Amino acid sequence: MTRILILAVVFAGGCKLSNTLPKNECHTDADCNPGNTCQGGICVGPGGGTGGGGGGCGGFPPPACDNDPGNVLPLDLSGVQSLLPGRWIWCTGDNYVGQPFVIGPDGNIGFEFNADATLWWLLYDDGHGVPTHRDGFGAGGTVEFVAGSSGPQVNLVTETSWYTLLASISDGPPRHLRLISGGPSAYYVQAAGACAGPLQPGYDGGTYEGAFGGMCDANDVRPNSCPSAGGVACSICAAMELGAHCLQPCKKAEGGCASGQSCGALPYSYVMAGDCMGFDGYCQ
Repeated sequence: MTRILILAVVFAGGCKLSNTLPKNECHTDADCNPGNTCQGGICVGPGGGTGGGGGGCGGFPPPACDNDPGNVLPLDLSGVQSLLPGRWIWCTGDNYVGQPFVIGPDGNIGFEFNADATLWWLLYDDGHGVPTHRDGFGAGGTVEFVAGSSGPQVNLVTETSWYTLLASISDGPPRHLRLISGGPSAYYVQAAGACAGPLQPGYDGGTYEGAFGGMCDANDVRPNSCPSAGGVACSICAAMELGAHCLQPCKKAEGGCASGQSCGALPYSYVMAGDCMGFDGYCQ
């Protein structure tokens, strides 16, 4: 699967998009949270971070960024997917040359994932401390989870490109997320309460009606690229003999395969997209 081998090199930094949306804009201190000041048209908190005007996040970066991140959780792809839903707000980043590292366009304050982590959006501050979806080209898309030797890889796919990220989550509280983009790292904290907002619903784009074992494109795996798994949109595309094929997902503890088949371990390298939480094998 060529894409899995070369993505971290070619697209390690993601796609740098232009930024035409407002950040923490203000005219006077009254536009900002109490205790924050308007400096150069941007709300700035007491610690120097942009502070917004309300919305329950407590400013950007939020105070929860200072909490002990806790222990890194030993997660496989399915485990990472199960913990991603919701909003993750940017705390800090390291680009090795003393500058803050942000994944995405300037002013991006984080990412949001829907209920089954099949869809994602870039977030910006609406000027009053409320995380808001960016609109327009490259502002969101679908999520791919890629297995390989470097740990759980999360691909955030847009219309024409993608961010290739290695993900790890620590238990906090609140949970902290580290995303590595070709070397530089960015750190996020999981939003809670009013800052978290409503959880966006799971994938509802329908499923492919072909058969398991059919061909799939490992360079573009979406929730409906393969047949549904018992009514659940989970596509697992793996390089097999004579190209990439759709595997039938299953759960080792439950089985669910046809007579004469068993639920065996997933191959070494594969790409999955959709609500694949809990699926840890394929029928073979």
